Amino acid sequence: MSVRIVSAHSLDPEPQPAQVTVNMTGERLADPLERRYVIDGLQAEDTYIQCLEEVLISLQSVDIVTLDPAEDGGVSLQQARILAQRLIGAGASGVSRIISTVDVVVLTLDAGVLKVGLLKRARHPYAGRYALPGSFLHLDADASTTDAARRVMAQVGVKARHVEQICTVAGPGRDVRGQNGWAMSVVHLALIGPADMARSLLTFHPVDSIPSLAFDHADLICSAIERFIGKSAYSSMMMLAMDDTFQMADLISAYSTLLDRQVDQSSFRRKMADRDILVTVTPSRGSASAARYALKTTELIIFDKPVV
Repeated sequence: MSVRIVSAHSLDPEPQPAQVTVNMTGERLADPLERRYVIDGLQAEDTYIQCLEEVLISLQSVDIVTLDPAEDGGVSLQQARILAQRLIGAGASGVSRIISTVDVVVLTLDAGVLKVGLLKRARHPYAGRYALPGSFLHLDADASTTDAARRVMAQVGVKARHVEQICTVAGPGRDVRGQNGWAMSVVHLALIGPADMARSLLTFHPVDSIPSLAFDHADLICSAIERFIGKSAYSSMMMLAMDDTFQMADLISAYSTLLDRQVDQSSFRRKMADRDILVTVTPSRGSASAARYALKTTELIIFDKPVV
């Protein structure tokens, strides 16, 4: 397999997206370029390193790296030479490598409807299909998988109120780019308020009407929803996905709908008052139900007992 760096992140004020051409050569191919695969950066901030992650997960040996810098000097030859040394023979060790990614399930409660943020994929595999925002793990830059999740969220314009790792999923048949489809995903749950949906690059869909998804992301979303609903019973997690201010009736309705159980309003109000986690931002005027509340802190609060 040969790799040709066509263009890459420029040091100029207006850099161009990276592009890498991969030639999958073989003895039975009359034309060695017959199986050429071009990996394009999606935006100007994409570097050739990001594009070549798809090359590095290949199990085939890389024996040729051709440096072809753009005329404007967009490619740093020094960095490219380092990359060439890294790629040559990268797949020749005989040690199987597993595709390792981080995927983020972004949830919000919009007018009582639980929604998840998705992106439409531009690249193989599953080009044109919706998927969770995610990324390969950057072993040379990510301090942790949660750090990687925050990097992913920054790329799609999500500023979460709460982020937590919920599970790690690994096995064959998950990603066609891996040997026997082997891939590992570290899944994170991120919560935002509904007002933040418009500030991101994601499109939000009700969880009960999600379009056809890439990979096994539907299963990952189910795991995240299960965590969200289960943990909301004994924490402030539900409120972290709601509007900044809300009426008590809104909160009771959300608990009743998502936990699928009848909520005793008097008992619930008393329990919330005992936990002292809410502040009244709009006092009631003749009716307690008209009051609006907000969380005293956006830090996740764990209760000593379930509230429902």
